[in-house]
Amino acid sequence: MRLCSEQLIRADCLNKYYGNLHALKDASLEVYSGEIAAVLGPNGAGKTTLFQILSSIIVPSNGKAWIAGFEVTEHSLESRRMIGYCSEKSPLYLDMTVQGYLKYIADLKDVEDKKERIRGVVATCGLETIIGRKIADLSKGLRQRVSLGQALLNDPQVLILDEPTAGLDPEQAKEARSLIMSLSDKMAILMSTHLLSEADEISDRIIIMDQGKII
Repeated sequence: MRLCSEQLIRADCLNKYYGNLHALKDASLEVYSGEIAAVLGPNGAGKTTLFQILSSIIVPSNGKAWIAGFEVTEHSLESRRMIGYCSEKSPLYLDMTVQGYLKYIADLKDVEDKKERIRGVVATCGLETIIGRKIADLSKGLRQRVSLGQALLNDPQVLILDEPTAGLDPEQAKEARSLIMSLSDKMAILMSTHLLSEADEISDRIIIMDQGKII
């Protein structure tokens, strides 16, 4: 277990209803700087709902959450600036080149020193050889690297990864896990997975969810 200090993610009794469906039930957790926490559970366990609330994509029905001290509902803009979010199905624009896409996302995020940040992300994620290629021409594994790259552009304190190795072959998944672990000293990482072996390999702590509850 790494030495962890600053609390960067906190959820306190989060609930989410979709009509009569109680998708998230009193979910509470904490994640600290320098820590990788893996959320393990089957489809429908509530993992994506939890992640979307923490990322200010949806609002909770009740309960509160904080990112780097900013409450995600009351201070949504500030909390989003602290986050890099990588969804399971990343919204990549297939007709763009990797370079063009990263520049576009850097503009959207109003990143300072855009050229320097893009160079850093390209080096970190190993994108040098594909920087001029269209995203449509990339493999699933390389697209995942591009998606992770966009999440890192704003130099986040918190990285939220929803099924980052889903659909990758064993070698690609191994590379993705190594890359995630290499980032963990710089931020708090919360990731979801179906695989106990992956959670055990990569994380400092495993959080198990089922039927909307952290159990």
